[in-house]
Parts: sequence; C-alpha cells; structure tokens
Amino acid sequence: MTKTTLIYETQTCSRCLGSGHHSFNLRDGTICYGCRGRKVQHTRAGTKAIEAVRAFIAARHTVPVEAVLAGDRVRVTRLGGSIVTRTVVATERTPNSFGRRESGSDETVWTDGITLTYAKPVPDQFGAYDSTTSPVGSTVLKSVSGADWDEVVAYARTLKKGVTVHEQEVADAAHA
Repeated sequence: MTKTTLIYETQTCSRCLGSGHHSFNLRDGTICYGCRGRKVQHTRAGTKAIEAVRAFIAARHTVPVEAVLAGDRVRVTRLGGSIVTRTVVATERTPNSFGRRESGSDETVWTDGITLTYAKPVPDQFGAYDSTTSPVGSTVLKSVSGADWDEVVAYARTLKKGVTVHEQEVADAAHA
C-alpha cells in the first residue's frame, strides 16, 4: 500500500534562527511566534501552495449543511480556531433557532438550524457526543479521503513551486 503525503517548502525560521525559542513571556514561555516552536517556517511559495490546495479542496468538498448525513466525516472549527475531523452520528432540524435583524428594522427574522451530532474520538465523563448547530443555508467542509485524496494529489502535482508529493510504501495493517 502506498501512503502519499504533500510536503510544503520550508526554510529555517528567520525569527529564532532555527532554535524554536525567542524572548520569554509569561503566557507562552520562550516559544517562537514565527514558527510556533517548529524551527522552520513555510516559504512564500510553500504558503501559496498550501492556500491553493486548501482552495481546491474547499471548492470540491464544501456542501450545504442540510446535505450532511449520518456517517459523513466533516471538518469542524472548534472554539479557539483549531480544526478537527469528526464523524456525524445524527442530524436534526431545529426550527427558528437563529434570529437576526435586518438593518433599519425592528423585526427579527428567524431561520431554522441544523444540529450535527458528532462521535468524539475518546468519550469523556460528560458523554460520548459533541454537537454544533448551523443555520440552514450555511456550508460545511467534508473530509477528504480515498479517490478524492488522489484528485488533490493530482492537483498538487500541477503546482509549479512550493510542494513536493512524497510516496512511501507501507505495510497494510488490515492484511498483516
């Protein structure tokens, strides 16, 4: 089985000169903000390649929230901005859950919402589910895998600079 990864062009961090550390502060210690402690940062070409691949994925895998079904894997932005992949276990339409006022009007316009319930990767003491509610008409990004990933890799190969496609043979755990 072949594992394919995209490797984006990097350079030694110009802020910390590759140490991963910079001046001390009480919030984060000595972690470098230029590279987040990773010692390298993406080049301009690498950053442009990342943005191009993300735009390619978003154009093909963004779907209306109403079209998501149980079993679909979606990308969820958590509070604080981190993005995680979750499996949807249930969907439910919630009537009149979003209200907004038109500019210059005192009347509130109500919109239905769709609640997506996710299976957490590791259940905690508060329960095994997590959920988000989005207004009808909003969109969600579905996770990329299988043939869709091959399409992303083919697109990455067409980019002139900033990304290298790395293929590695790995033992298939299912057949071991």
